[in-house]
Amino acid sequence: CNSYKAAAEALRIDLQHLSNNETFIRPSKDAAEKRRQKQVENNQRLINYAHKIWQACKDINVENSLAQKYFTSRGIHNVKERSIRFHPAIKNKELNAAIPAILFKVQVSPEAELSAIHRIYLTKDGRKANVMSPKMALARIVGSGIWFGEPNEQLAIAEGPENALTARYCYNFPFV
Repeated sequence: CNSYKAAAEALRIDLQHLSNNETFIRPSKDAAEKRRQKQVENNQRLINYAHKIWQACKDINVENSLAQKYFTSRGIHNVKERSIRFHPAIKNKELNAAIPAILFKVQVSPEAELSAIHRIYLTKDGRKANVMSPKMALARIVGSGIWFGEPNEQLAIAEGPENALTARYCYNFPFV
């Protein structure tokens, strides 16, 4: 007795019963390719939107900005990085409102084009916004990073932009 064959046959019978004896059709290679293409198109749409947001916001001005208040509250001072910008009013879906945010440029390398943005939503007094997800990425971030400093022989890796910035200014070498 082959238990695998028996289990497969029992599953087939159960599926037929549940589907009122309709035949199940396996997705074709064309359907799989269409699904993959749709994912690629959706990610490109998100990258384009992230790029539009990145271009629209001002370079971070650490003096008297909400971003400065946030960084200072985290013990991070004198932030001057090309990969950081401040947006005074960006859409937050949870609140269905535009609120301030710090934006971080996500790239596969320091010279690469933007592949996503990482957002930290803020309150009007510079604290992390009180929402379920105050930190969010827009577009796919797998295989990418937020690059701080100029590339050289040493590169440190940190989890999260705040940790990377803290270490960057303590040790004075680039972080991702």
